[in-house]
Formats: sequence, structure tokens, C-alpha cells
Amino acid sequence: NKWVLGGLELSTPYADLIPDILLNIHSRIPEDIIPPEDNDGILLCDLVWTRDVYAIGHLIIDIIEKYIPNVNLNESTLRWAELRATAQEMIQSNPNSRPTISEVLRSSFFTENVVIDVVEKFLRELRALDPQQKRENFIRLYNDLFSIPVQTIAKHVLPFVLVTDIFAEPGADIFLDNFLSAKYSKDKPDSALLPKEIFTQMVVPFIVDSFKLRHYHVRLMLLKLIDKCIHELLEHDKFILDTIIFPEVVLNSIHHYNLN
Repeated sequence: NKWVLGGLELSTPYADLIPDILLNIHSRIPEDIIPPEDNDGILLCDLVWTRDVYAIGHLIIDIIEKYIPNVNLNESTLRWAELRATAQEMIQSNPNSRPTISEVLRSSFFTENVVIDVVEKFLRELRALDPQQKRENFIRLYNDLFSIPVQTIAKHVLPFVLVTDIFAEPGADIFLDNFLSAKYSKDKPDSALLPKEIFTQMVVPFIVDSFKLRHYHVRLMLLKLIDKCIHELLEHDKFILDTIIFPEVVLNSIHHYNLN
């Protein structure tokens, strides 16, 4: 699923917004998202940005109401209620009362959002961080993930976490140890970070494929963590120890010995 930006043929420099062009634009968009100042015949040249703020505010509200109908907005960890409150400020009828985009981005939805902190500020920027920052963020990451919906983790977090480069990152061993330990259990279903089906479909194949890579640091990390996931590996393939893990470990050990 992708959002597609369209309607650019209606983009017009603000100075060229003569009545005929405005009427053409108004005929193509829902009446409720037309800036009130247009209907009042007032064009405020020093507040051009307020028109975009007004439109974006309506877009946010429309997305929340259409695509997040069953979520209790006040209890959601993604802080939808705060974003909707900000959007309500963006669609005020008086242009002078609308917040600037900079003010919107400084709202708590963006500055105190665990998804933005984890995905955008940490995992996406991982290579640019210094070792101490990486270590501190990895130590905090495990607990942060419990505040994020499972489907969001699967779609936006796991693609950054389930990569072999992570094995060489400072602090990743602590995170992976906790991450692989927090599996679904009939005895403790509430302690699981991921449901069994997602763990089986995404995490286990990654571990299996990683064992096939003959990189010393990858193998070393996997062997340290194998007790955390051996049961799931055997469920995935009961012969995996004999067909993949033991042979690959032996071959890698011989190769590493010959290099030294």
C-alpha cells in the first residue's frame, strides 16, 4: 500500500490565484477543505503557508477517522488523540490562529513518539551514531518495543533489526538476547514481544539464513544466542542441527583456523 501524491496540475503560485483559478480548484476538491478565507474573498499574502496547514490538518483528521476507527485514541501508544488535537488547531477558520508547520513538528506527537524515536531517530540513523549512542539505544530498545503495536514492529522495526550487520553493532548482543528470549509461551503469553506466528515467519528464517553466512562475528553471536531459539529452530526444521548448524559451524571453524 502506498500513498500517491496527485493533483499537482492544480498547483499555482499564490500571486496567480485569480478568482477563475480559485473557482477551478474549488470545483475539484471537497467543499469542507476549502480554506474559509477563500469563501470570504480574503487572500492574506503574508500568510500563504496557512492554506497548506489547513489542508494538511484536514488530511490528518481524514486519515485518523477513516483508517483508525477502532482504536481508543486516548489509550493508544501512538498518541493519535494528540495528533488529532493538533490537526484541529490546524483547521481553525482564522488563518492567524493556525500553528506553523514548525510548531506542529514540535508537538508532543512528534517529539515524544516512541515509533519516531525507535525507527527514525535510532534504527534508520544507526550507522551515523557513535558506539556509546548505539549501546545506550540498544539497551533501551527492547523495553521501547513493548510500547509499539505488534504490526508496527513487524512492518517498520524488524526490517532494520533482522539484518546480519546488527551482529557487529555495540550493544546489539544485549538487545538480541532479550529479543529472542521474549517469545510466545503458553505459560506466559503476556510476556511475548511478538506472537508466535510472526516470530516463526520472520525471525526464525532470518536466523537460519544467518547460519549459512560464513562470517566469524555472525556465527559467534548466533552461537551465543542459540539457546534462546533452538526450540523454534527445531520446530522449523527438525534436522537443522545436522544439516545446517553443525556443518556450517565446523566449516567456519576450520576456515578460521587456517587463516590463523
